[in-house]
Amino acid sequence: MRAAVEHNLTVNSLTSKEIVDRWPGLGTVGDVAGVYEPGAGYLLVEDCVAAHLALAEAAGASLMLDTTAHDWNATDQEVVVETDRGRVTASRLVITAGPWAAQVLKVIGIPLTVRRKSLFWFATDGPRYEVSAGFPVFLFELPRSFENAANTQHGSSVFYGFPKIDHRGIKFAEHSGGKKVNEPLDVDREMDLGELRRINDVRTQWLPGVSDRVTDHAVCLYTMSPDEHFIVDRHPTHPNVSFAAGLSGHGFKFAPVLGKASAELALDGETRSQIDFLSLARFRRQ
Repeated sequence: MRAAVEHNLTVNSLTSKEIVDRWPGLGTVGDVAGVYEPGAGYLLVEDCVAAHLALAEAAGASLMLDTTAHDWNATDQEVVVETDRGRVTASRLVITAGPWAAQVLKVIGIPLTVRRKSLFWFATDGPRYEVSAGFPVFLFELPRSFENAANTQHGSSVFYGFPKIDHRGIKFAEHSGGKKVNEPLDVDREMDLGELRRINDVRTQWLPGVSDRVTDHAVCLYTMSPDEHFIVDRHPTHPNVSFAAGLSGHGFKFAPVLGKASAELALDGETRSQIDFLSLARFRRQ
């Protein structure tokens, strides 16, 4: 709500009764406060990636898909990336290595932790959970007292989900917590029954009309920065290299502006985007 005031956003406050009256598929436990942003929505990830790739090619980019980058090095005049398809040489480099950022960017001196996150889809009956019926993207921030909570540094457990947009039904997952991953390539992608029980405990209370039948499951990786905010900056020893790392589970929606800022940093040494609060310098001030 503070951000809404500061940036002149339309965000409405809701009581427990108003939440249930407007979206009968949502349950409430106790006296809760709700906020609703009518301008918010969701992204179809694969379509977004395809659109960005098509625009990049139209602008003259050469795509090297299914290519492993093994290492990189740089001088003031040149950068070299070693791949399994040969050497790539350029004058500038932008690194967005996802869960491998900690390995690729060791010199930045900032600990980045990779966490395993499970996503679940549950069957639904009737139209009330469908996006066509106006059911929204949703998020529950539950207090520390929640049973067996994997609390974040903010003292709460956060669960989120999406309306039914295809045959799989409601998507529901936990944003907080997660198991630490040492090697991203070796992550366990099987369903964790303990995580399923935990998500079901919350689903039963807050999504009372959603079935317990799991229709799909997936595992993704969060690369966590120490303060859970992005790190976007130029490399401390190579000014012709920029990077974006530690997107902490909420970076995809910002991909266009993060890409633009990273490219400007690499090409021009500065960016028109207001990203000073995401720089490496904030950790040196702590």
